[in-house]
Amino acid sequence: MAKDGFKVFDSDMHVVEPADLWDRYIDPAYRDRAPKGLSRHPRDLGIQLGGNIYPAENHSYTNAITPIMTRQMDVYSASEAQNWNSDSQVTAMDNEGIDLAVMFPSRGLFSLGRDDIEPGLATAISRGYNDWLSDFCSGSDRLFGAGMIPPMTWAERSKRLREWSGNWASRRYSSAQISSTVATGTIHITTLYGRK
Repeated sequence: MAKDGFKVFDSDMHVVEPADLWDRYIDPAYRDRAPKGLSRHPRDLGIQLGGNIYPAENHSYTNAITPIMTRQMDVYSASEAQNWNSDSQVTAMDNEGIDLAVMFPSRGLFSLGRDDIEPGLATAISRGYNDWLSDFCSGSDRLFGAGMIPPMTWAERSKRLREWSGNWASRRYSSAQISSTVATGTIHITTLYGRK
């Protein structure tokens, strides 16, 4: 699929996480407080967390997004039929001529965007997402995951980074790159530099 001898690399491709991601992947001690994926319209990426809905529900959002998502049903029907699994992601990459891609969260972006999330819950949310993402990316050697680290003190972030990157390095990767999403304060670890 290389173009003119060069591989095409998408450094910011987003996954469509399942609505029940945290029901299945979060530490059971936090399951009752875990984010719940919403299904208000086709391809809804919103969540409910702590009694709040993210992105915030309002009349303008609902009126704007629902018709767009409904019109695009045929474009995404095959991926939706596969529950947005890694095979559907790779098929979409093939259709677009992309060789390799870094997977970033979509629904997951809303999960840590609050200042009042208790550190243990934030860690459990991140770990659950990262475990799911590891399973998702293991479906293809063309997918690289950008894991999440909860927004905490730098000392706690450093501890989680070492824990997370060591876990992934022992499983599939040899190094990591750190980036952040300023809007939510979420830190992502992107495993870019080759597999063991």
